[in-house]
Amino acid sequence: MPNTRRWGLKLHCANIETRHEVTGSEVDNDEVNDKPILAQSQDKFWLPYFIPLSTTSPTISSVSNMDNANYIPLGVKGGKINEAVTVTLSMARVTCGPKVIGETKEERKVIAREIGLKARKEKKRIKSEARAARKANAILHRKLNRSTKKYNKNEERNKQRKIDLERQKIRCGAIKQAEALAAIHDPTGKTFNVGEIIVLPGGIVKTKEGLRRAAEEKEKKQRQDAARQAALQEYKDADAAARLEAQEAQQAEGEGRPLPTYFPAKEALSKMVKPKKLSKKQLQRQELKPRPAPPKPTIPEGISLPDDEENLLALWDITDEDIKKRLIKKKKEKAAGRKDQIKIKKNAKKLKKALKVMKEQADNAGVAFDQAAARKEILDAQAINVRKRKDKKKNKKVVISDAESNSDSDSSSGSDSDSGSDMEEAKVEPIERQGMNRKRTTSPKLEVTLIERAAEPERASKANNEVARERREQEPEQKKAEESKTDEGKQLAAAKQANKEKKGSRRAAKLAAEASEKPTKRKRPDDDEERNSPQNKKAKTPVVAEVKKKSDSKKLNHEGRRAKLEVQNEGLQERDSKKQESSDTRPDRDIAERESRIAAETSDHVEKHIHGAEQWNPDKLTGDAARKDKFRRLLGAGKVASKEGEKSNKEKKEMKGKNQPAVDIDKITLDLERQFEAGNKMKHDGGRKRRGLGA
Repeated sequence: MPNTRRWGLKLHCANIETRHEVTGSEVDNDEVNDKPILAQSQDKFWLPYFIPLSTTSPTISSVSNMDNANYIPLGVKGGKINEAVTVTLSMARVTCGPKVIGETKEERKVIAREIGLKARKEKKRIKSEARAARKANAILHRKLNRSTKKYNKNEERNKQRKIDLERQKIRCGAIKQAEALAAIHDPTGKTFNVGEIIVLPGGIVKTKEGLRRAAEEKEKKQRQDAARQAALQEYKDADAAARLEAQEAQQAEGEGRPLPTYFPAKEALSKMVKPKKLSKKQLQRQELKPRPAPPKPTIPEGISLPDDEENLLALWDITDEDIKKRLIKKKKEKAAGRKDQIKIKKNAKKLKKALKVMKEQADNAGVAFDQAAARKEILDAQAINVRKRKDKKKNKKVVISDAESNSDSDSSSGSDSDSGSDMEEAKVEPIERQGMNRKRTTSPKLEVTLIERAAEPERASKANNEVARERREQEPEQKKAEESKTDEGKQLAAAKQANKEKKGSRRAAKLAAEASEKPTKRKRPDDDEERNSPQNKKAKTPVVAEVKKKSDSKKLNHEGRRAKLEVQNEGLQERDSKKQESSDTRPDRDIAERESRIAAETSDHVEKHIHGAEQWNPDKLTGDAARKDKFRRLLGAGKVASKEGEKSNKEKKEMKGKNQPAVDIDKITLDLERQFEAGNKMKHDGGRKRRGLGA
């Protein structure tokens, strides 16, 4: 035993771990957990983490109050330990066993995430290896069979999808052709086996059933979008509530308050499913799903399609093999179109370069450059060159045929003499020299047909822009027509009419109120001398302060004042007649004077408004004669002339002599000429140009 204790002590001091070897009798012995365990060498029972020692030795202190079980004190001076310490197997496992990974929820989440990531990586690796193997097998297969065809995983499925899509396009095109013919010949669509036809603005042909289906689809999509948005908002609200619950629980834990045991928002969120939006691939797969075949239309006899359109109705029952041939043909046409586009771009580039060179030559020569004429010149030269090339090819063919015939004749007759061959070489040599010394043409090698085709897209785009512009111009008119047809348009029109009527009634009421008002009393001069005095004349001549255009309201006010004066005149005449009947003793002279006085006053009042426009001073206005005539018209000069047509010429001259100042036309023309010359001098002789008003 002493040897065993010393050996166990040495092991612990050196931190040496040994394997836990257990005999067969001690594997399932539960009593060992509660009994003291001693290191016995004869039973080969070893613990890897703890070897208990006997505590009867006076040189070893107690370990019951130590935190670490692996700590073994070497003894205390003068201390004796009487108590025995018993350490069970369960205590040993708890205190000094290996750390268990995954005890907390966070650790378990991390472990699960790592495991899932490893599984996904392994799956991707296997998939990529399989793909690489397929590719290698396909390459080997092509090499062995000398085939350039590449491997495609879903080749047959994709071919069938293309065939179905092409058949669907053919049938849709046939239905559209029948609808277009029905819009012309039979809008009901019965003879063509299509629905009722409706022609929309812009010449778009639609069926009534098709419009109804489109409206239903649109409404269905709107409902689905609204439901999805509502579900998404509900999920967001639940998520926010769950986050708030977690935040409150965390706050309570930090403050030391009791934690809640039930989280209703979190439980509700776990039961909900977040709505997902369909991806583009899913939408494409929905489009590629097989659809039911539409009813086959018919075209009656005597009605034919336009010449430039293909009869798609004849291809309604086309087979898969014919569709494959059609697709191959389309593919070849597409490739040829791409090649033509490349050629078109190259020719356009050459033409642009040639035009640039010609422009530089024209600029150097000091000649105006006409691009259209230069373009025509290049194309004409190109056409001549093409013709020459064709003639040259024909001549070459003729020469070759002649040479062959000559060689045949020479072979039959025998070889010619050396002198004859020398003469032929002498004849041929000058032709070659002429070809070598010939100058190259500056015009590039262009294909005229491709250049014309290159100009077609520009013309088409211009035509489309023109159509779009016309449509934009017609849109406001169409909107107005639609608004007038609808009830809202009618209500708006009625409201506008009511507003106009209200304004008219207010204006009429205003005029009536002005007519009903009594005129202001003023002292009338009794004598003719006072009436003709210069002071009264000054008072009667109005001063024009501002020049304005007459509006409709001013005209109405003017007419209202006239009506008011007429009413006043009639009232005064009636009053005077009544007075004359009542007082027969009054002399007729006073009545006649009063009537003449009232008539003169009314005429003067009207003339104030009429002749006030002619009292302007022409010296204070600047501008040409047209401008002054315009102001005269705005001030009513034309109206005065028309209203005074009833009077005699003598009265006109007298009125102009009395009320209007004389207009010096010569003075006005001189002023205008002086202004014009001064303006020219300022514009041209003042050094730099003045770029302002009047320049």
